[in-house]
Amino acid sequence: MKVSAIVYTSNTGFTAWYAEQLGQRTGLPVYPLKQAVSQLGAGSRVIYLGWLCAEKIQGLPKALGRFNVAAVCAVGMSRTDIANVEQIAQQNKLKDKPVFYLRGGFNRKKLDLVHRLMIRIASQGIKRSPAGTPAAELMQAFRKGSDWTNAESLTPVQQWLEQDG
Repeated sequence: MKVSAIVYTSNTGFTAWYAEQLGQRTGLPVYPLKQAVSQLGAGSRVIYLGWLCAEKIQGLPKALGRFNVAAVCAVGMSRTDIANVEQIAQQNKLKDKPVFYLRGGFNRKKLDLVHRLMIRIASQGIKRSPAGTPAAELMQAFRKGSDWTNAESLTPVQQWLEQDG
């Protein structure tokens, strides 16, 4: 049974961008999770994209409870060379599913109050990080915003869909 749709949860638009790009590349329909619940039948085989917050993939429990999630894309702020996909999979109890990591971005203006406060607290621990370190790069993103999205990052996901999805 092939994947029938792309379902996602996005907070500031970066995950939505990846979902739309993947939809354009594959021809699969794309739904925000809230819409997918009413548009797709329970048990539909989907690929799920969700944003990371404290290594938890947002919306994933609801997606897993409603759909047959074949693979998961976690969208976060860490550089792809230091993102720990195995840890993300373990933290989200995804040992039997392919997990892909996509680097998103940061847009303070689109955050709700709770997440702005979380970023303020997180930035206290990294604000004096040495230049050139991943922490200093994150601090820069917290200050000015960043967009690291890259459509080419979807190539492994697209290849998986063509072979196994």
